[in-house]
Amino acid sequence: MATIACLVDATYAENTVKFTWEGLVSASLAGAPIPPNWLDYSDRSIQVLGNFNGATVTIEGSNDEGVTWATVNDAFGTALTFTIAGIKQLTEVCGHMRPLVSSAGASTDLDVIAICRRPRSGQEG
Repeated sequence: MATIACLVDATYAENTVKFTWEGLVSASLAGAPIPPNWLDYSDRSIQVLGNFNGATVTIEGSNDEGVTWATVNDAFGTALTFTIAGIKQLTEVCGHMRPLVSSAGASTDLDVIAICRRPRSGQEG
Protein backbone atom coordinates (compact mmCIF):
# COMPACT_ATOMS: atom_id res chain seq x y z
CA MET A 1 0.00 0.00 0.00
CA ALA A 2 1.43 3.36 -1.02
CA THR A 3 1.22 6.36 1.29
CA ILE A 4 -0.17 9.63 -0.10
CA ALA A 5 1.99 12.66 0.67
CA CYS A 6 0.68 15.44 2.87
CA LEU A 7 0.93 18.66 0.83
CA VAL A 8 1.50 21.73 3.02
CA ASP A 9 0.34 25.22 2.00
CA ALA A 10 1.71 27.56 4.67
CA THR A 11 0.72 30.60 2.57
CA TYR A 12 -3.01 29.76 2.69
CA ALA A 13 -3.97 32.60 5.07
CA GLU A 14 -2.52 34.47 8.03
CA ASN A 15 -2.11 32.16 11.05
CA THR A 16 -3.60 29.33 8.98
CA VAL A 17 -2.11 26.39 7.12
CA LYS A 18 -3.75 24.00 4.67
CA PHE A 19 -2.84 20.31 4.48
CA THR A 20 -4.05 18.26 1.52
CA TRP A 21 -3.99 14.57 0.69
CA GLU A 22 -5.03 14.15 -2.96
CA GLY A 23 -5.96 10.92 -4.67
CA LEU A 24 -6.65 8.45 -1.88
CA VAL A 25 -7.65 5.45 -4.01
CA SER A 26 -8.06 1.72 -3.46
CA ALA A 27 -4.31 1.15 -4.01
CA SER A 28 -3.20 4.08 -1.79
CA LEU A 29 -5.23 4.10 1.37
CA ALA A 30 -3.10 5.93 3.95
CA GLY A 31 -2.10 9.55 4.08
CA ALA A 32 1.31 10.58 5.39
CA PRO A 33 0.89 12.24 8.80
CA ILE A 34 0.98 15.96 9.43
CA PRO A 35 4.41 16.45 10.98
CA PRO A 36 4.59 17.51 14.65
CA ASN A 37 6.23 20.85 13.84
CA TRP A 38 2.70 22.12 13.00
CA LEU A 39 1.22 21.38 16.47
CA ASP A 40 0.67 25.07 17.30
CA TYR A 41 -2.04 25.07 14.57
CA SER A 42 -4.47 23.47 16.99
CA ASP A 43 -7.87 24.65 15.71
CA ARG A 44 -8.54 22.11 12.94
CA SER A 45 -11.31 21.24 10.52
CA ILE A 46 -11.30 18.33 8.08
CA GLN A 47 -13.08 18.14 4.72
CA VAL A 48 -13.40 14.99 2.64
CA LEU A 49 -14.63 15.06 -0.94
CA GLY A 50 -14.67 12.87 -4.03
CA ASN A 51 -16.00 9.46 -5.01
CA PHE A 52 -16.42 7.26 -1.92
CA ASN A 53 -17.67 4.11 -3.69
CA GLY A 54 -18.37 2.48 -0.30
CA ALA A 55 -15.20 3.75 1.40
CA THR A 56 -14.87 5.14 4.91
CA VAL A 57 -12.29 7.80 5.77
CA THR A 58 -11.08 7.72 9.36
CA ILE A 59 -8.95 10.51 10.82
CA GLU A 60 -6.33 9.01 13.10
CA GLY A 61 -3.85 10.43 15.58
CA SER A 62 -0.68 9.13 17.20
CA ASN A 63 1.45 10.40 20.07
CA ASP A 64 4.12 7.70 19.79
CA GLU A 65 5.70 8.74 16.48
CA GLY A 66 3.16 6.82 14.38
CA VAL A 67 3.72 3.41 15.96
CA THR A 68 0.17 3.20 17.31
CA TRP A 69 -2.78 4.97 15.65
CA ALA A 70 -6.20 5.70 17.17
CA THR A 71 -9.32 7.32 15.78
CA VAL A 72 -9.70 10.95 16.92
CA ASN A 73 -13.05 12.58 17.70
CA ASP A 74 -15.11 15.42 16.32
CA ALA A 75 -16.41 18.32 18.43
CA PHE A 76 -19.27 16.12 19.72
CA GLY A 77 -17.02 13.29 20.96
CA THR A 78 -17.91 11.07 18.02
CA ALA A 79 -15.27 9.13 16.07
CA LEU A 80 -14.09 11.33 13.20
CA THR A 81 -15.10 9.26 10.18
CA PHE A 82 -16.65 10.10 6.81
CA THR A 83 -18.78 7.92 4.52
CA ILE A 84 -20.01 10.89 2.49
CA ALA A 85 -18.47 14.25 1.63
CA GLY A 86 -18.47 16.78 4.45
CA ILE A 87 -16.58 18.98 6.89
CA LYS A 88 -16.07 18.29 10.59
CA GLN A 89 -14.15 19.93 13.40
CA LEU A 90 -11.39 17.95 15.10
CA THR A 91 -11.20 17.93 18.91
CA GLU A 92 -7.89 16.24 19.76
CA VAL A 93 -4.55 17.49 18.55
CA CYS A 94 -2.01 14.67 18.38
CA GLY A 95 1.68 14.59 17.59
CA HIS A 96 0.82 13.04 14.23
CA MET A 97 -2.47 13.03 12.31
CA ARG A 98 -3.44 11.25 9.08
CA PRO A 99 -6.43 10.07 7.04
CA LEU A 100 -6.93 6.35 6.52
CA VAL A 101 -9.35 4.87 3.96
CA SER A 102 -11.03 1.49 4.45
CA SER A 103 -13.50 -0.54 2.38
CA ALA A 104 -12.46 1.29 -0.80
CA GLY A 105 -14.06 0.20 -4.05
CA ALA A 106 -12.38 0.14 -7.44
CA SER A 107 -13.51 3.70 -8.29
CA THR A 108 -12.77 5.25 -4.88
CA ASP A 109 -10.93 8.56 -5.37
CA LEU A 110 -10.91 10.90 -2.38
CA ASP A 111 -9.25 14.12 -1.31
CA VAL A 112 -8.86 15.14 2.32
CA ILE A 113 -8.22 18.76 3.28
CA ALA A 114 -7.33 19.99 6.77
CA ILE A 115 -7.49 23.69 7.54
CA CYS A 116 -5.55 24.41 10.71
CA ARG A 117 -5.38 27.73 12.52
CA ARG A 118 -3.23 28.89 15.40
CA PRO A 119 -4.13 31.60 17.90
CA ARG A 120 -3.16 35.11 16.92
CA SER A 121 -0.36 36.61 18.94
CA GLY A 122 -1.97 40.06 19.08
CA GLN A 123 1.01 41.49 17.23
CA GLU A 124 -0.67 41.36 13.83
CA GLY A 125 -1.91 44.74 12.58
